[in-house]
Amino acid sequence: MKIVLRAFAKINLSINILGKRTDGYHEIESIIHSISLYDSISISPSSRFRIQFAGINLPLDKNTIVEAYKYLKEYLEVKGIKIPQVTVSVEKRIPEEAGLGGGSADAAAFLHGMNRLFSLGLSRKELEVIGEKVGTDVPFFFYGGACLVCGRGEKVFPVVSRLNSPIVIVLPRARISTDWAYRKWDERGKPETMCLSDIINSLKAGDLRGIARSIKNSFLNVVVSENEEINLIYQRLKSIGLPFSLTGSGSAFFVICDSGNEVERVARAVDGLTDEVYETFPVFSGIREEYSCKSVR
Repeated sequence: MKIVLRAFAKINLSINILGKRTDGYHEIESIIHSISLYDSISISPSSRFRIQFAGINLPLDKNTIVEAYKYLKEYLEVKGIKIPQVTVSVEKRIPEEAGLGGGSADAAAFLHGMNRLFSLGLSRKELEVIGEKVGTDVPFFFYGGACLVCGRGEKVFPVVSRLNSPIVIVLPRARISTDWAYRKWDERGKPETMCLSDIINSLKAGDLRGIARSIKNSFLNVVVSENEEINLIYQRLKSIGLPFSLTGSGSAFFVICDSGNEVERVARAVDGLTDEVYETFPVFSGIREEYSCKSVR
């Protein structure tokens, strides 16, 4: 028995922070889109729970998959179900602390995979409840594609998207902690005027110019002003005139292109500032099963 999944990264086409809540979280509204950059996750039965990573050094005792396993175990115990022991192998491609949602995508893919491999019978809503304990943006990845996300990030509303343009990810060497970015926004940021219906309608129509006009990010000014390296990349990307912004709290930028020539323009613009430039494309699921096999005897 084994299941192998792709956990897709995301970009925030727009994100508006509305303010800090009494529970310490921030109220947001955001349009999120899945992209083709992904981590590979393999799950198979084992005599004990084990996890191994390739492509990045992450703590084996504290990461989003370990947390997802813990909360899934607690949830199943209440239902009188004993959680299976598994070996989880993760091939990391999505950079950490970049605003691309890699850790949350991995947690969602793991929960989805466990549910499928062992026929646990959990609904998507149940998976969302478990995933939300790991991170407030985990529920999005059970939907993927394009979604309007509200509240702390846990309220997810799918929207139609016909976006099919190349999306270039530019990753500075500097990394940004989400907690740090929110603290800086608390000190200096303020809610922006954002008309979500404009970008939703533009996505539905596949209107690249309309999407470009609607791109906004509440973190952008505070992050760019605090980090010289990120500011240099920001200025280079701004100079080429293509629609772009920070994704999430950064540090990665996304650039929406209209052709392969524009992809090359982006790469040339940041040459010498970073070695990490990825050409990706929109995808319309947060998780994809590569294959699954189960014993029939």
